[in-house]
Amino acid sequence: MADANRHETRYRMGMTLARQGQFEQALAAFEEAVRLKPDWAEGHFGLGMTLLSRGRPEPAARALRRAIDLQPHYPEALVGLGEVLQRQHRADEAAKAYRQAIALSPNHAPAHIALASLLHSQGKVGEAVAAAETAAAAATSDLRLQDYLGNLLASWGRFEPAIACFRAVVEAQPTNAPALYNLANSLRAAAHHDEAIQQYEHLLTIEPGHASALNNLGNLLQASGRRQQAIECYRKAIELDPKVAALHNNLANCLRAEGRDEDAAAAYQRAIELDPKQPAVHNNLANSLEALDRHYDAIDAYQRAIALQPDRAEFHYNLGNSLRQLGREHEAIAAYQRALSLQSDHVEALYNMGNLLQTRGQEEEAIACYEKAIERNPKEPALHNNLGLIYRVRGAHDKAIECYQRASALAPDFAPYLMNLGTSLKGQGRHEEALQAYRESLRLAPNFAAGSSNLLLMLNYHTGFSPREVFEEHLRYGQQHASPLAAEILPHELDPNPDRPMRVGYVSGDFKSHSVGFFIESIFAAHTDQVKLICYSDVERADAITHRIRQNAKLWRNISGFSDKKAAGLIRQDRVDILVDLSGHTAAGHRMLLFARKPAPIQLTYLGYPNTTGIAAIDYRITDSYADPPGMTEQFHTEQLLRLDPCAWCYQAAPDACEITGPPAMSADHVTFGSFNNIAKVNAKLIALWSRLLLRVPGSRLFFKERSLDDPTSRARVVDLFRMNGIGEDRLDLRGWEPQHQQHLEAYNHVDVALDTYPYHGTTTTCEAIWMGVPVVTLAGKTHVSRVGVSLLSNVGLDELISCDEEQFLNIAAGLAQDLPRLAQLRHSLRPRLAASPLMDAVDFVARLERAYRQVWRRWCSDAQRKKHG
Repeated sequence: MADANRHETRYRMGMTLARQGQFEQALAAFEEAVRLKPDWAEGHFGLGMTLLSRGRPEPAARALRRAIDLQPHYPEALVGLGEVLQRQHRADEAAKAYRQAIALSPNHAPAHIALASLLHSQGKVGEAVAAAETAAAAATSDLRLQDYLGNLLASWGRFEPAIACFRAVVEAQPTNAPALYNLANSLRAAAHHDEAIQQYEHLLTIEPGHASALNNLGNLLQASGRRQQAIECYRKAIELDPKVAALHNNLANCLRAEGRDEDAAAAYQRAIELDPKQPAVHNNLANSLEALDRHYDAIDAYQRAIALQPDRAEFHYNLGNSLRQLGREHEAIAAYQRALSLQSDHVEALYNMGNLLQTRGQEEEAIACYEKAIERNPKEPALHNNLGLIYRVRGAHDKAIECYQRASALAPDFAPYLMNLGTSLKGQGRHEEALQAYRESLRLAPNFAAGSSNLLLMLNYHTGFSPREVFEEHLRYGQQHASPLAAEILPHELDPNPDRPMRVGYVSGDFKSHSVGFFIESIFAAHTDQVKLICYSDVERADAITHRIRQNAKLWRNISGFSDKKAAGLIRQDRVDILVDLSGHTAAGHRMLLFARKPAPIQLTYLGYPNTTGIAAIDYRITDSYADPPGMTEQFHTEQLLRLDPCAWCYQAAPDACEITGPPAMSADHVTFGSFNNIAKVNAKLIALWSRLLLRVPGSRLFFKERSLDDPTSRARVVDLFRMNGIGEDRLDLRGWEPQHQQHLEAYNHVDVALDTYPYHGTTTTCEAIWMGVPVVTLAGKTHVSRVGVSLLSNVGLDELISCDEEQFLNIAAGLAQDLPRLAQLRHSLRPRLAASPLMDAVDFVARLERAYRQVWRRWCSDAQRKKHG
């Protein structure tokens, strides 16, 4: 009996040896079993599977076919044969074998698994998944098979059925750590984040030292906003396995999301030390360094990332951003272009390159960038908005308005787009519509300080508000936006010596070819050694005037890109005694909320804005008794008025001004009135007044030149308003942009009499007209904005050109037009008169200005000494 069962003994021995990996001995055992009983199917099966494991497919196939011949209903042998055929790349025959096994035994899980794997390798994913799911259903009691199937399904991205497999294992074996880990991973991949977190946490109670689980849990916690817990997970994982670079990188990502860029940079550095060949980590480090304003270090890190992976567009884009921060514009553009050569639809690169080109004055190239970006992403409102900004600067308000309207339609709740829309409407003189847009932007964002300032500026142009109403709007701005910042005001520990040189800082974004730049340059050049001049420049794009102004500063600080809080901290650090605002609520990026933090003990506003700031932290406003007669306007100011009589202005004429010709009326058959003021200052009431003048002076014409008149809607609006008042287009000469300042000045040779605007008087335009020999007629009002012309004309000795009402305005202007000899005399005397006037005496003006500074400084020193001594 024992001899009769020797084949079975050899078979069992072969199985044991095969499980132990002793395949040669196992092979000998199976061969002996087959020799002892040649017609025994199990022996041939064991022999065939062992031969297969030894990489001998042909003899394995013969053995398995023999087993099937001896026992046709042998699904295991069919599965084995299918594996042999699959290795021989005979996929169709293999599939046939697997299906025959399934036909013999429909619940034979290994056959379903083998068929699923084959189908998946052929790209038949749906059939493969169905086969695997059938296997899972057939093997519910086989936990090892369920675990295998779960991993197989997860590797295919079929996470839901994988979860079912792993869940079956975990329910039967709650402390099975590998199954728990696989279950949690599949839950995470299937976006069941809350349950995944629970399973990772459960696993960590069983196996606290599972570093991978801690890492994956940290990733989930970070994604759900629970960053402090995520940081704890990463730190624990690092304690367990400190040399895994990915753990340090993940920790750094979380620290950076928390705003802890110093700590994040250190963690990225450690990750790089462990694995320096990961380009993404170098990029991540650079991002943190950039946030720390360590631009040079960031550039180095981006370049290392690029060296490791030069075809990654994002790295070149990030490099471009850092280069731009350092003013290395050509290199930045090259980096953006490289990013776009790698990824032509990189909208951010197009957007930022457009922004850079815009600040460089390369408007056509910037427009092309924005238009390409819009083609690729037409639903990004910022692209339409920035394209609108360029068109607005160019005076193409029609196109700008279309852009802003598209941006607002895409982001109807974003107030800045409506604000920009309002500014272009104002630029077309459409005051009511502009006012409506500003009001709507503030309804959407009541704390939108820039929107509030634009509204305030708009009120200076509008004819429908009383001085009291305009003042109250300014008060509201101060109460809403500036007063909450009073808590940031700290005592000023400065030397209260009343006679020492004063450190005077000027803050402006207009230290360039701008009206403010034209007036301030000569002042800076004339400051004495009693003033240590510090300029806080918010200029994005410097020009020749910027460089000339900078030469006169003892200290030049570029605060472009600084937050108001950061800039205020810098000013306090510089120990400024007197800080002067040159912008007020003008649209071009003022710094009112910097002044609200009172970084200097004495603060003044001057030149840029024709009204109060409404901010209690600004102590004084520089003016004169013509623009602000004592007793007339103090009630409309939160500042104390410092009157620098006789004049608050210091004009510097353009050195390239052309020669003055005679009055054009001497050689023409008509008189030409003119205005070169901003079209926003030209309202319907003013056009009605000018129309009355044209009707009073037969044959006279109006020469109106302003950039926005290149815009069809702006031009049509002006023409229509004149037509409504009886003046045809044939009596209007409407001109737009003059690219050169000299050409702009030369145009005054075509004007006999200049007409000032009302209620918002001209300043630079009035001075330029007088310099070019053209008399200016102004209408005086009751507030500063409508009295600047009074100051300018009075200081040139042209009081007779100042009117107190519309009728007097018409009489003065018409009288000049009918007195050609007087026009000729004025034509050649005005330039010398202006040159000899207080308006152009920079030395005398600065002497008065410095006396005023010394007066308010001594007042502060006296108060400081009194407080010190109780």
